[in-house]
Amino acid sequence: MDHGHHYPAWDASYIRTVVRDLIDTKELAGVLHESSSAAAAAAAALFVPTIYTTMQRQAMDQHFEALGFVTVATCHSMGIVPSTMGDYVKERFPTATVLKGIVMDRDRIVNPLIPLLQEAISDNTFVDLRVHLPEALLLNNNNNNTNHSSHHYDDHDDDLLTIVRDMALPQVSSSSAARGGGDIILSHGEVLF
Repeated sequence: MDHGHHYPAWDASYIRTVVRDLIDTKELAGVLHESSSAAAAAAAALFVPTIYTTMQRQAMDQHFEALGFVTVATCHSMGIVPSTMGDYVKERFPTATVLKGIVMDRDRIVNPLIPLLQEAISDNTFVDLRVHLPEALLLNNNNNNTNHSSHHYDDHDDDLLTIVRDMALPQVSSSSAARGGGDIILSHGEVLF
Protein backbone atom coordinates (compact mmCIF):
# COMPACT_ATOMS: atom_id res chain seq x y z
CA MET A 1 0.00 0.00 0.00
CA ASP A 2 1.55 3.28 -1.11
CA HIS A 3 0.75 6.25 1.16
CA GLY A 4 2.50 8.71 -1.08
CA HIS A 5 5.82 8.42 0.75
CA HIS A 6 8.73 8.32 -1.58
CA TYR A 7 12.12 7.85 -0.03
CA PRO A 8 15.26 8.70 -1.91
CA ALA A 9 17.51 5.81 -2.88
CA TRP A 10 20.62 5.40 -0.76
CA ASP A 11 23.86 6.36 -2.41
CA ALA A 12 26.03 3.44 -1.31
CA SER A 13 29.28 5.09 -2.36
CA TYR A 14 28.46 8.15 -0.24
CA ILE A 15 27.67 5.98 2.81
CA ARG A 16 30.94 4.07 2.38
CA THR A 17 32.84 7.36 2.11
CA VAL A 18 31.25 8.69 5.30
CA VAL A 19 31.95 5.43 7.18
CA ARG A 20 35.59 5.41 5.96
CA ASP A 21 36.01 9.03 7.12
CA LEU A 22 34.52 8.26 10.53
CA ILE A 23 36.86 5.29 10.91
CA ASP A 24 39.88 7.37 9.81
CA THR A 25 39.07 10.12 12.34
CA LYS A 26 38.56 7.50 15.09
CA GLU A 27 34.93 8.55 15.57
CA LEU A 28 33.77 5.07 14.59
CA ALA A 29 35.63 2.00 15.85
CA GLY A 30 35.65 -0.87 13.43
CA VAL A 31 36.65 -2.12 10.00
CA LEU A 32 34.91 -1.56 6.69
CA HIS A 33 35.25 -4.58 4.41
CA GLU A 34 34.71 -3.71 0.77
CA SER A 35 34.75 -5.85 -2.31
CA SER A 36 37.79 -5.48 -4.55
CA SER A 37 35.82 -6.03 -7.77
CA ALA A 38 34.34 -2.93 -9.37
CA ALA A 39 30.90 -4.46 -9.94
CA ALA A 40 30.56 -5.76 -6.38
CA ALA A 41 32.10 -2.63 -4.87
CA ALA A 42 29.16 -0.60 -6.06
CA ALA A 43 26.79 -2.73 -4.02
CA ALA A 44 28.63 -4.45 -1.18
CA ALA A 45 30.38 -3.33 1.95
CA LEU A 46 30.32 -4.66 5.47
CA PHE A 47 31.14 -2.69 8.60
CA VAL A 48 32.30 -4.79 11.56
CA PRO A 49 32.41 -2.89 14.86
CA THR A 50 35.51 -3.33 17.01
CA ILE A 51 33.32 -4.35 19.96
CA TYR A 52 32.04 -7.31 17.93
CA THR A 53 35.51 -8.60 17.06
CA THR A 54 36.69 -7.99 20.65
CA MET A 55 33.79 -10.01 22.07
CA GLN A 56 34.30 -12.71 19.45
CA ARG A 57 37.99 -12.96 20.38
CA GLN A 58 37.20 -13.13 24.10
CA ALA A 59 34.59 -15.85 23.57
CA MET A 60 36.97 -17.95 21.46
CA ASP A 61 39.84 -17.52 23.93
CA GLN A 62 37.61 -18.44 26.89
CA HIS A 63 36.29 -21.49 25.06
CA PHE A 64 39.78 -22.72 24.20
CA GLU A 65 41.10 -22.03 27.71
CA ALA A 66 38.17 -23.83 29.34
CA LEU A 67 37.95 -26.89 27.10
CA GLY A 68 41.33 -27.18 25.39
CA PHE A 69 39.91 -27.36 21.89
CA VAL A 70 37.85 -25.61 19.24
CA THR A 71 35.82 -27.39 16.55
CA VAL A 72 34.24 -26.33 13.28
CA ALA A 73 30.89 -26.19 15.11
CA THR A 74 32.42 -23.77 17.64
CA CYS A 75 33.55 -21.52 14.81
CA HIS A 76 30.12 -21.55 13.20
CA SER A 77 28.46 -20.63 16.49
CA MET A 78 30.86 -17.72 17.00
CA GLY A 79 30.71 -16.36 13.47
CA ILE A 80 34.29 -17.32 12.64
CA VAL A 81 35.10 -18.81 9.25
CA PRO A 82 36.15 -22.41 10.02
CA SER A 83 38.99 -22.34 7.48
CA THR A 84 40.64 -19.61 9.57
CA MET A 85 40.21 -21.25 12.99
CA GLY A 86 43.78 -22.57 13.15
CA ASP A 87 45.36 -19.19 12.57
CA TYR A 88 42.77 -17.51 14.77
CA VAL A 89 43.48 -19.76 17.78
CA LYS A 90 47.26 -19.83 17.25
CA GLU A 91 47.38 -16.03 17.48
CA ARG A 92 46.77 -16.38 21.23
CA PHE A 93 47.79 -20.00 21.79
CA PRO A 94 50.87 -20.57 19.63
CA THR A 95 51.41 -24.15 20.85
CA ALA A 96 47.92 -25.26 19.77
CA THR A 97 47.81 -28.21 17.38
CA VAL A 98 45.80 -27.67 14.21
CA LEU A 99 44.11 -30.65 12.58
CA LYS A 100 41.51 -30.70 9.81
CA GLY A 101 38.38 -30.11 11.92
CA ILE A 102 39.79 -29.21 15.33
CA VAL A 103 42.37 -27.02 16.99
CA MET A 104 43.47 -28.43 20.33
CA ASP A 105 45.78 -28.19 23.29
CA ARG A 106 47.74 -31.40 22.87
CA ASP A 107 48.57 -31.59 26.59
CA ARG A 108 44.90 -31.60 27.52
CA ILE A 109 43.53 -33.86 24.80
CA VAL A 110 46.30 -36.29 23.80
CA ASN A 111 48.38 -36.73 26.97
CA PRO A 112 45.53 -38.19 29.10
CA LEU A 113 45.06 -40.92 26.48
CA ILE A 114 48.64 -42.21 26.71
CA PRO A 115 48.35 -44.10 30.02
CA LEU A 116 44.97 -45.51 28.95
CA LEU A 117 46.44 -46.90 25.75
CA GLN A 118 49.49 -48.18 27.61
CA GLU A 119 47.28 -50.01 30.12
CA ALA A 120 45.11 -51.49 27.35
CA ILE A 121 48.19 -52.82 25.57
CA SER A 122 49.75 -54.14 28.78
CA ASP A 123 46.54 -55.87 29.89
CA ASN A 124 45.74 -57.09 26.38
CA THR A 125 42.30 -55.48 26.57
CA PHE A 126 40.59 -52.45 25.09
CA VAL A 127 39.68 -48.95 26.12
CA ASP A 128 36.56 -47.11 25.04
CA LEU A 129 38.06 -43.75 24.17
CA ARG A 130 34.59 -42.19 23.86
CA VAL A 131 34.60 -42.02 27.65
CA HIS A 132 37.93 -40.18 27.68
CA LEU A 133 37.57 -37.77 24.76
CA PRO A 134 35.44 -34.64 25.03
CA GLU A 135 31.92 -35.30 23.76
CA ALA A 136 32.08 -32.26 21.47
CA LEU A 137 35.01 -33.85 19.60
CA LEU A 138 33.02 -37.01 19.05
CA LEU A 139 29.92 -35.03 18.07
CA ASN A 140 32.06 -32.97 15.70
CA ASN A 141 33.10 -36.23 14.08
CA ASN A 142 29.62 -37.74 14.08
CA ASN A 143 27.83 -34.63 12.79
CA ASN A 144 30.32 -34.09 10.00
CA ASN A 145 30.65 -37.71 8.93
CA THR A 146 28.74 -37.89 5.67
CA ASN A 147 29.98 -41.30 4.59
CA HIS A 148 28.45 -43.92 6.87
CA SER A 149 30.79 -46.70 5.87
CA SER A 150 33.21 -47.78 8.56
CA HIS A 151 35.74 -48.47 5.81
CA HIS A 152 36.01 -44.85 4.74
CA TYR A 153 37.28 -42.10 7.00
CA ASP A 154 36.39 -38.46 6.41
CA ASP A 155 38.45 -35.47 7.55
CA HIS A 156 36.99 -35.53 11.04
CA ASP A 157 37.58 -39.24 11.47
CA ASP A 158 41.10 -38.49 10.28
CA ASP A 159 41.38 -36.11 13.24
CA LEU A 160 40.46 -38.86 15.71
CA LEU A 161 42.86 -41.25 13.99
CA THR A 162 45.59 -38.62 14.13
CA ILE A 163 44.97 -38.00 17.83
CA VAL A 164 45.10 -41.71 18.73
CA ARG A 165 47.40 -43.30 16.16
CA ASP A 166 49.83 -40.50 15.36
CA MET A 167 49.96 -38.51 18.60
CA ALA A 168 49.09 -40.75 21.55
CA LEU A 169 50.34 -44.21 20.48
CA PRO A 170 53.91 -43.10 19.70
CA GLN A 171 54.10 -41.86 23.31
CA VAL A 172 53.23 -45.27 24.77
CA SER A 173 56.28 -46.82 26.43
CA SER A 174 58.33 -49.06 24.16
CA SER A 175 57.95 -52.06 26.49
CA SER A 176 54.15 -51.92 26.18
CA ALA A 177 54.25 -51.26 22.48
CA ALA A 178 56.64 -54.18 21.97
CA ARG A 179 54.08 -56.56 23.51
CA GLY A 180 51.64 -55.75 20.77
CA GLY A 181 49.95 -52.88 19.12
CA GLY A 182 46.26 -52.62 18.87
CA ASP A 183 43.51 -51.83 16.48
CA ILE A 184 41.63 -48.60 16.31
CA ILE A 185 37.94 -49.08 15.62
CA LEU A 186 36.39 -45.86 14.43
CA SER A 187 32.86 -45.44 13.18
CA HIS A 188 30.49 -42.46 13.28
CA GLY A 189 32.24 -40.70 16.16
CA GLU A 190 32.78 -43.89 18.16
CA VAL A 191 36.38 -44.81 18.83
CA LEU A 192 37.76 -47.93 20.52
CA PHE A 193 41.34 -49.07 20.84
